[in-house]
Amino acid sequence: MKKGSSSLTQPSIMMRSHSSSSSLSATSSPPLPNRRSKVITDDDENDWSSEKMEQTERGASSSSSIREVVAMKQKSITTTTSSGKTKKKNIAPILPEYTLIYEFSPSMIAEFHSKPISCVKFSPDGSSLAVASADGTITIWNLIENLPQGNGEETNQMQDRNTSDTNNGSSSISGNNQELSLSKRTTCSGHLLGVNDVCWSPDSQYLCSASDDKTIRIWSAEDGELLKTLQGHNQFAYCVAFSPRGNVIASGSFDETVRMWDVRTGNCLRTLPAHSDPVSSVSFSRDGSLLITSSYDGFCRVWDTTTGQCLKTILVDTQAPPPLSCAKLSPFGNYLLISCMSTHEYPQAALRLWQLRPDPIAKNIRTFRGHVNDRFSSNITFHPKLNLVVSCSEDGFVYIWDIQSGNIVTKLNCNTGHDTSSNALSTQTTNNNDHQNSQLQEGNLSRTEMDTSDDHGHPFPVISLDISTIANANFVVACTNEPRLILWREALVPGKTF
Repeated sequence: MKKGSSSLTQPSIMMRSHSSSSSLSATSSPPLPNRRSKVITDDDENDWSSEKMEQTERGASSSSSIREVVAMKQKSITTTTSSGKTKKKNIAPILPEYTLIYEFSPSMIAEFHSKPISCVKFSPDGSSLAVASADGTITIWNLIENLPQGNGEETNQMQDRNTSDTNNGSSSISGNNQELSLSKRTTCSGHLLGVNDVCWSPDSQYLCSASDDKTIRIWSAEDGELLKTLQGHNQFAYCVAFSPRGNVIASGSFDETVRMWDVRTGNCLRTLPAHSDPVSSVSFSRDGSLLITSSYDGFCRVWDTTTGQCLKTILVDTQAPPPLSCAKLSPFGNYLLISCMSTHEYPQAALRLWQLRPDPIAKNIRTFRGHVNDRFSSNITFHPKLNLVVSCSEDGFVYIWDIQSGNIVTKLNCNTGHDTSSNALSTQTTNNNDHQNSQLQEGNLSRTEMDTSDDHGHPFPVISLDISTIANANFVVACTNEPRLILWREALVPGKTF
């Protein structure tokens, strides 16, 4: 269904794998909560300082070592003047900048996939990248760091970032600045319909996939061998997640249920009647004791993985609950980030940050706006090292917000590969045109590939992203449904403001 073509009051929810029969109108009313659940509906945003948020993270995670947080707030230092008086000097925050490493054009992707990309995921160890497609296949790529040799030259001498070589059936692609090389390892083939989601096992040895063919499949990440097929869902399998120990898989489906599977035997351990509309995301807490689910019914639920009991139910809006496209816990489980799609009653898409602990009642403490999300169930994530949240957007950008202030730090343009910082957004169109002209002169893009929007003039939506640390550097990968796949390298820049 094309954007804006429906006369329904609710938007058409579209599958990531783009199957023709995968659209569903999210029109049902919110379900009654489980009797054991506590419904939480708090739309008031408290004035939470960065100090309080940091103290909460420490207090609720006393049994674990707290990650070293790079402060995004203004810090101060004390200096002594010639008169002996002391004064405070403000230090500008340390913020990220992003450098384009790769841009896989549609013609390049066509060499490996016959239909658009639906999901991209880095392996936990940062050595591999999984790319799932609506054609029912998954390609696995090795990420190779190019270390400089003794003479200062890099080991990989490929000059053009958008070139690929094929030798004995294996492909390799070099990046801009030659910092990384991608080498195709294998292809996982076996699904009968498009793949909606993939996830890696904690040891990066296995892949799990969810498909429109209603199955969950487990693959060897080394050679792409199909190890197990998990059957039980009676509608499209839409989202999937490995537990932190790697012994359990959770899957969500358009049949409105969540199933938990034993990885070793392939048996279904438990079926949760989780929602009254399709399940849009599933994810585990860091210790595996909790399972987070979100749905187009407007509810986000927290489950005990041992008993299957629903511990909390969060309803973002009691009057007109918007469909939820994704939900993610913070690394230590103290905060929950929920992505709300836009509707006629809820006209602006938003990410809402909820504090779950230590207070028993969850509080909506921050809302992030600016992106577009009314058609696809798109990825969101916490930055692994910085106090940032990241989201896909259907206007063709990846949005990155500062958690403390709620401000947009950076927008990454996935239709051209440009990094557009928030203090230079007014020059976006000029930058895009300059980039296209330079690419045309270099011969990297054809005239067809220069199109940065669909047939109706809309930018191609960003539908999947991921962040990983590779060789002590952070990398961001994102894909659009053009299809186009882009990889950036992150660098911290002291003194950059927004």
